Amino acid sequence: MFWLQIPAGAPEATEVAVAAGADEAAAPLHVLVVDDSEVNREVAVGYLRNGGHMVAEASDGGAAVEFVGARDFDLVLMDMRTSGMDGLQATCRIRALKAPRGQVPIVAVTANALDEHAEECRRAGMTDHLTKPFTQRELLAVVARVAARCCSPGWHQAPVVDTAGLAQVASAVGEEEAQRLLDCLGLRIEALLRQLEDPATRPPREALADLAHELAGSSGTLGFHWLAAAAHHDEAAIRSGAADASGIAREAKNVLTALQRRRSLETLLSV
Repeated sequence: MFWLQIPAGAPEATEVAVAAGADEAAAPLHVLVVDDSEVNREVAVGYLRNGGHMVAEASDGGAAVEFVGARDFDLVLMDMRTSGMDGLQATCRIRALKAPRGQVPIVAVTANALDEHAEECRRAGMTDHLTKPFTQRELLAVVARVAARCCSPGWHQAPVVDTAGLAQVASAVGEEEAQRLLDCLGLRIEALLRQLEDPATRPPREALADLAHELAGSSGTLGFHWLAAAAHHDEAAIRSGAADASGIAREAKNVLTALQRRRSLETLLSV
């Protein structure tokens, strides 16, 4: 069950200051939100993005295991009761993956606040525990706490580009061709961002969905998995009329920044 609490009246200034502090406590992280409720996912995603974090979504435990096995995350927000594979089962499967992906911090999200339930989560390998319903302040505080606990010399945030995947592409097609493909991707992203930012040139819905589909394929092939995931997600939402291309724009800017800062294949692979 999902609850939405709306306070009567404005919060006091001291409460606002504390909440802002929680927002700023953690550097931007790549977070996977796992919940079979679309409403719950959208609220959690909104809270996290308001805190400056980058977010992917999974609707059940099985999908979460596939996501974590395929790309790097800094944190998994795991609902305990999802259809199909539940949160405990998914956590056990994730912990069986090879390091470092099998070591990703996992926060249990549950309506059960009993101490014995929290202990069960810890035994399954979960890092922390968040009780529903939660506020944005509570969620970001947990994220900051987990990030602070896991920030050690051996812990890193998920990169914009999968350098191993990009290196495989360069090995297969040659460095010169790989560089040309990166340059083409950068030009394609620049053109797309110009179209999205100018209402006069913004493509109609179906055309925009087709562009998202094309970008998902090309960016994923070159190792930019976060952009590919955002494009896949937004493509479906655009076709249904449920959302715009905000996720694509956000991740595309991250990729474009990486490409502009490191204009050669060699420097991009050295990240």
